[in-house]
Amino acid sequence: MLKRMRWLTLGAGLGAGASLWLQRRFRSLLDRYAPVRGTANVLGTARQMRRDLRTAWRDGKRQMHDAEQRLRDERDRRWAERRHRREAA
Repeated sequence: MLKRMRWLTLGAGLGAGASLWLQRRFRSLLDRYAPVRGTANVLGTARQMRRDLRTAWRDGKRQMHDAEQRLRDERDRRWAERRHRREAA
């Protein structure tokens, strides 16, 4: 009876120890071959850059339209002044 208990205890201890050893070994392999931990930072930076570019594009288009409108208003004002001078003369 004691022999069986000894072998059972020894087997359970070796099984648990081997299981923990394999688990550590597997985790170390995963860490070694996993992509760089900075990948999340790179993706976050890329997303932020995309947002910034979109915002810059929208702001640029808005400013372009505002500048066009300002130039057209200036042109129309000059033409109106010329027309007014011609009619006055």
